[in-house]
Amino acid sequence: MQEALKQLGCDGVDAVMVTMQVVGCGLAEAQEMFFAAPCRAAELRFHNAVMDGLERSRDDA
Repeated sequence: MQEALKQLGCDGVDAVMVTMQVVGCGLAEAQEMFFAAPCRAAELRFHNAVMDGLERSRDDA
């Protein structure tokens, strides 16, 4: 499903929201499906980099 959404230009929060509606799941499950899809590897790398940066900044505070 994520591949089809990506081909339609549906990315990010919009793709997660569509996933929630189509699958009938909650936010956590939809995010997991979004980031686990091979076609979303770039988004996963970006997400992980941002989360790592936030953790480092919190630890430095």
